[in-house]
Amino acid sequence: MKTTVLGRERPGILNMVLLNPCRCIFTRLLVIYGPPNNCHCPMSQFHTEFSNILEMLAQHSGNVMIVGDLNAYLDDPADRDANDFGRLITAFGLQQHVQQATRRNGQTLDLAITRIDDRTVKALEANDYGFPDHYSVLIETVTYRRYKRINDDQLHATIMQSELSAPSPAQPLTEIISMYETHLLQILDEMAPLRTREMERKGKWYSDGVRAAKQERRKTLKEVVEDRFSCSSRDLHRTPRTSE
Repeated sequence: MKTTVLGRERPGILNMVLLNPCRCIFTRLLVIYGPPNNCHCPMSQFHTEFSNILEMLAQHSGNVMIVGDLNAYLDDPADRDANDFGRLITAFGLQQHVQQATRRNGQTLDLAITRIDDRTVKALEANDYGFPDHYSVLIETVTYRRYKRINDDQLHATIMQSELSAPSPAQPLTEIISMYETHLLQILDEMAPLRTREMERKGKWYSDGVRAAKQERRKTLKEVVEDRFSCSSRDLHRTPRTSE
């Protein structure tokens, strides 16, 4: 796995992680935090920086997934910044998958974005696992191909036996491109068919009761620590000074 960190000096952009699952395809995973709209970092500035990142991604092929707390209130149809953000990702051929609240107050802030033609993500689920105020967004099913199992010699022979090896010079360019897409997809479906896998959920024992108990434990622990700190401070002030 190759990792590259970008944009540390820029407000909002945390990092970009480049994943290389096999030699045939790259998956670019961007983890992004969008700061709340304020005078120091207006949403328009974040949109400009985010647009620059999308322009860079548009120059590369392969899968792309953008995740993180982008502070875009997509649950509010009257929010102008959210509408601008939606139009921005649509203009770059992207789609947003999270369609439910990701925060306890009912807002949708934590997003998962991929290209429109990317069929990797099939379903998402947001659950409250006891984090401060945001839910965990889980990918329930993923679709993938086993590219590593493709035999290079067999792939070459199959292509040479198809119409791709000798396209007609009289064919229009659009028809040739369409033929390439159709035949290559058929060959790919035969040699590396799409597979769908449901992600295993760890901790099936985790229930609402367990979550409430953990929250109560953290609350009690915080009170104990604060009480001990308060007692230590009082004892420190009451301790008489010893003369030298």
